[in-house]
Amino acid sequence: RRVHGVRLLAIIMVKVIVHVEYWGTTYYNRYKDLKQCIESAAPSTKISGYSGRTCSFEVTVNSCVVHLKLISGQFPYFEHIVAVVQDVENGSPAVRYEVPSSVIHVGDSV
Repeated sequence: RRVHGVRLLAIIMVKVIVHVEYWGTTYYNRYKDLKQCIESAAPSTKISGYSGRTCSFEVTVNSCVVHLKLISGQFPYFEHIVAVVQDVENGSPAVRYEVPSSVIHVGDSV
């Protein structure tokens, strides 16, 4: 597109919204650290967090669950969450959390 003889390049950035459910004051500092990592890598990302269930640290990116500590028993790698946010910002879909086979027990439904 040209405006006043100057060609404009449109770069479309997808709005990224991250929600984190964390376990009260126990995991609040981890939430703040993750928020800082995301803000450094993707400043336009809207990030919110709230105190939730016991032992929780659940992360969603644009309504897609990308980490479930209640199922995995582990905190997310911040680098992974940042990579997902950057991918979504550049137009890729968020990758839904997959339950690791090591935490699936006989009789569990996924």
